[in-house]
Amino acid sequence: MYRKNAVWPIVPLTYLFAALAVCAVRSACFADESITITFSAGEKRVFKGLGGSFQDDAGRYPSLSEDTRMALAEMVWKGCDFRVLRLWVGFEYDVEGETFARRYKPYIDDVKKVQPNLILLFAPCAPGNNPRVSDMQGYANFFCDMMKNLKDNHGIEINVTGICNEPHVSGRLRDDQLAPMVKLFRQGLDSRGLNDVQVIAPEDNMDNTNRWQVIANDAGAMQALSGFALHSYNTCSNMWTFNKLRETGKDGWQTESSGFAVNIAARILSDLNLGINYWVHFFAYLDRGEGDDGGATLTKDTRICWYNRDDTYGAFEKYYYVKEISRALGVGAVMRHGATDRSDGKQKNMENTYGPKPPICAAAGLNPDGTWGIAVVNQSDDLNVYGVPQNVHDWIMAHARPYPATTFDVTIVVDELKGRGDVEMAASVVLRDGTVEDRGAVLVKDGALMFDDLPAAAMLALRPPGAGPVSTTAEAPRSPSPASASLRVTVAADRTVAVTFEIPQASGRVHARIDVYDLRGKTVANLLDSPMPTGSHRLVWDAKGRNGQPISSGSYMVVLTSAQAAHSSMVELK
Repeated sequence: MYRKNAVWPIVPLTYLFAALAVCAVRSACFADESITITFSAGEKRVFKGLGGSFQDDAGRYPSLSEDTRMALAEMVWKGCDFRVLRLWVGFEYDVEGETFARRYKPYIDDVKKVQPNLILLFAPCAPGNNPRVSDMQGYANFFCDMMKNLKDNHGIEINVTGICNEPHVSGRLRDDQLAPMVKLFRQGLDSRGLNDVQVIAPEDNMDNTNRWQVIANDAGAMQALSGFALHSYNTCSNMWTFNKLRETGKDGWQTESSGFAVNIAARILSDLNLGINYWVHFFAYLDRGEGDDGGATLTKDTRICWYNRDDTYGAFEKYYYVKEISRALGVGAVMRHGATDRSDGKQKNMENTYGPKPPICAAAGLNPDGTWGIAVVNQSDDLNVYGVPQNVHDWIMAHARPYPATTFDVTIVVDELKGRGDVEMAASVVLRDGTVEDRGAVLVKDGALMFDDLPAAAMLALRPPGAGPVSTTAEAPRSPSPASASLRVTVAADRTVAVTFEIPQASGRVHARIDVYDLRGKTVANLLDSPMPTGSHRLVWDAKGRNGQPISSGSYMVVLTSAQAAHSSMVELK
């Protein structure tokens, strides 16, 4: 039985009327402001997927009916096209993987029924009550042995692993241990035949600069590392992390975040605009807990959806924001970097970091089918923490310091749509209570769209007319639009793949790279990595992986990146 935000605590009418009166007075004082967001041409960060985590819930999940379990999987893993499942593991688990398999395999199996491109992210934790890791070799060996046993004995293949969840907490790992630990994990995985498992680090939620830099300073660690990872709570990616990801060419991972409704939408869009490739919410769905009446702060903060032992289940408001983002921006979208016309640095770059939050966050990208997706969220107003207790509200006001409630007139400019005439898009607006309003067709005229009166705590999503989730892999790719015409991919009957691309007019040669990814984000082949002259080029790929063996049938993403631009195209191999 599905209930949206069901069983709220009863509020005395006197308090309710008083609150409404306050809101009415404040609404009369709301002053419209205007803001312009410009998305520049040629960014090269590829969006590779949203995700969520799961943890042992004392056996409640397996006791649910199959209908309830699959309904939840359909809502989140298919409906929002989640790709990454993060799973915590510690020294209380046995190295043989029996505990891990017992706790997680039922959930994994259900998710795989609706999401065949699932990425399993292993999240090692320090032993005991957050002590420091002293035996680094033994620590790495324990988790590498467990991943090997999970694959061999339980059929659970881990795709990506961290090295230590939040190493800064209680000094679990010192900064000078991070780079050596990355190398120990890489060596341990390779020695066990787990060469395809990627390593990411450091997965912290404090200031990222020092920890990222100590890894970047170690050449061996950088060779072992697949991606830099952070947690987005009262801070998200910023211009420093954005530039570090561009400089190193590493994937950007946000592996843990929780919050309320519009705050989560703002974090997702801020992070995608600032270089993050993978974005993982704390829990996708989890039990509500004993005595939870639906208003419990932790439940609402940490979960997107929920379930109870009696087979009731539902979604919190944030679900509807996340779903509309996934309908606009699909896996494989090449993100363009956006900036506002504000003079304040954080507001200009939409950095959702410590202290006052920018009122507007946005992201835009060119989807693999050649269509554009755009989302803009207005996170102004202390009321955006809808339904939380007063003490939590006060903490947020003191630390996050949201922008005063404001209705914005938003102008969106996409440089690459200038000169294209009118481009039709479908618009929807998500309101603070999770209501999704269909605003019908809107026109981007000569690269610009003006949208009036975006309310506080609301999000505007723009997507192709009539589109469902734009990243559905069962759909054949549409013909490329002129904006994506610099990369064309065709497949011959013998499985050879012709890749035609164009290097725009430039002075001298331009360094270009063409990679092929599977739908889990893993690189299966590199087709080009060299300076190229201006003009049209063609190369042929024999559909073999980096090991020289033919790759399996399925959908793959071909991505061209250069100093000027980035483009992606889906290809289906039989």
